[in-house]
Amino acid sequence: MKLTRYLVPSLLAGSLLAGGASSSFAAQKKVATPRAFAYGQVSNLTTTGFTLTRTPKKAGAASKVLQVALSSTSKEQARKGTTGALTSGEYAFVVGAKGATGVAANRVLYSTTAFNARRLIQRIRTQRLANRIAHRLLRPHLVVGLVNGATTTSTSIAITTAKGKTLVFAITPQTKYRVNKALTTTAPTFTNGEKVRVRFARAAATRTLTARLIAVVPAA
Repeated sequence: MKLTRYLVPSLLAGSLLAGGASSSFAAQKKVATPRAFAYGQVSNLTTTGFTLTRTPKKAGAASKVLQVALSSTSKEQARKGTTGALTSGEYAFVVGAKGATGVAANRVLYSTTAFNARRLIQRIRTQRLANRIAHRLLRPHLVVGLVNGATTTSTSIAITTAKGKTLVFAITPQTKYRVNKALTTTAPTFTNGEKVRVRFARAAATRTLTARLIAVVPAA
């Protein structure tokens, strides 16, 4: 495996999972530069970085060397069975931002013994794909309709669209409202026949519609 085997665009926040029975990293933040994964043995460790060397299993193949930069925001985590701070001679899996001379580390998972980095990368890729699918399924949609006062309650709002379709949206504490162009978290009193725009999310499993934002459309 090449030292920087996978370089992928920044995605929405996902989890970096440690292999086997080890613990997990926190969700990664989006970065503007391409993200890099790297694995190897640590040497020349200082407070600002280290050298990461990957020795291929194939006989005669040249070692791959990469410089890893550390900062105050870099998070270091020991695998299960490893204690103490990161030291030269240990093995590390690095996730960070690809740079001109190496990788600026966001996360460093390390161990006193070699471990399977391919498994980690595959889990990260799987988790990111799941997050992207969930994001698409739950991304907000928009619909316009007239309020059905008889079936609207404090926890749901029912509307009828221009095509005559009735939709019911759950109202939660996170639902926001726009009245007279002003955004508020306090629900107004909806009247029968009032025109509203509802931005909502649809849960794929239950088909439940949840209102994210309800905007009252001023009368013409």
